[in-house]
Amino acid sequence: MSHEYSGVMPGNAANVLDQAAEVNITSLWKRSAVATLWSHNEYFCEIFNKLLFRRDQIKPEDVSSATKTEIAWMRLSEDAGFELKNAGNLCKEANGADYHALLGLENMIDADPLYAFRVMLLDVLNYGRQIGAIEQEHAEAVVEKNPPPDEQEPPYLPGIEQLKSFRKGDKIKKAFTMGLYYGKDPWDGPTHLYGMMDSPHTADWGKDYPGGDYPSYIVDVRRIPEEILNQFSPELKAFLGFIKYEGEEDGKLGVFVSQNKEVFSSVPPIVMNALVEVTGSPVLEELMSMKEFATPDGGTNVCAGLEYLAGREDGKLT
Repeated sequence: MSHEYSGVMPGNAANVLDQAAEVNITSLWKRSAVATLWSHNEYFCEIFNKLLFRRDQIKPEDVSSATKTEIAWMRLSEDAGFELKNAGNLCKEANGADYHALLGLENMIDADPLYAFRVMLLDVLNYGRQIGAIEQEHAEAVVEKNPPPDEQEPPYLPGIEQLKSFRKGDKIKKAFTMGLYYGKDPWDGPTHLYGMMDSPHTADWGKDYPGGDYPSYIVDVRRIPEEILNQFSPELKAFLGFIKYEGEEDGKLGVFVSQNKEVFSSVPPIVMNALVEVTGSPVLEELMSMKEFATPDGGTNVCAGLEYLAGREDGKLT
């Protein structure tokens, strides 16, 4: 007997034993608008360049337009077997003049104690797919040069399995996986595989052993430094900054909106939808539905909407 768990917010994986047969429909829905935002090559490259590479490494024109959207699927069996399939949110392939890479982006609401482990397995899965594709190309090349006799299917040549194997000169593409964590509490899960292990001495024991760890990269969106936030394009700065300051005291969100009035005077629908999903804000959702705050280019005037809300005695939109 086995159980299947299908969900998107990786934090659900922590309770997979308790919720193995349950599909979290809310989580499945909540990933759609954010995934749509990051599926655009310009935004996808920008988030990697600013937060992971810290330079303009990946160019939009070098990234595949096709986005592979995947759902975390875990299988646990009674004999404690563990299988991971298709973990991740967005995967794109990048092929530049001096680089080739596979880029994976995860969107998380909850801190996942299994994240470092899942990143390792996801990378292994990606590398395995590449090796398999290369081996298949070798096999097809052998058959093309040596067509099979009539009514005989390959493999028919002696040693064809050896001929199609991964060869010395073959290369695979580096896989990069980055997690965007939107939770209100600071990330408290492991960021390295080593952080999941029980050390017999201290937390630093054996960490320098090259075979004992596997790093993962987490961005705590609500705690992005301002100097990094200010490097983003207006749309992404509005998206990340609104999440960062939402719920903070001393009116920091209002100050941020007023300081970036140009973009908040007409926030594109793709950004508004993603903000509504991440924040769960009924105010933003209401603003999007009110015609008086719609802009000619299809956006939402958040500045005017928040000013209207602040002027109401009951503090609510009608």
